[in-house]
Amino acid sequence: MFLLTAELFCRRLGGGATEISVEDYQNMPVPNLSELNIDFNEELFFSRRPLPYHQEVKQPDRRQLDKAVLRALGFDEKELDRLVDELHKAFVEVVEDRLIKAGRPLREEGAEPMEVETVDEDS
Repeated sequence: MFLLTAELFCRRLGGGATEISVEDYQNMPVPNLSELNIDFNEELFFSRRPLPYHQEVKQPDRRQLDKAVLRALGFDEKELDRLVDELHKAFVEVVEDRLIKAGRPLREEGAEPMEVETVDEDS
């Protein structure tokens, strides 16, 4: 959720580069997450390096974190998988739109085409 919001509010520097200043953070419509009880094992997530955007949204720990944040914000448990799918898809679309406008490749040479897969964690 934060990545999508940051992508929408960041300053575009050209060439696909972005920057976020303190003022940008202050203007973002994001709840104070420090006041939320987010039930998530941070060690699981922070024990690895961040991946390129198109790989990051496919990671199980990323899904778990995003679902934990949505749950803490009060979203219905039955809607979490659908909401995470929609957020990840929107994030990828916004990043790729920025990269296309900058004339940059969307992913590394030879990388598989980007698709955000719907995940059914109940099966």
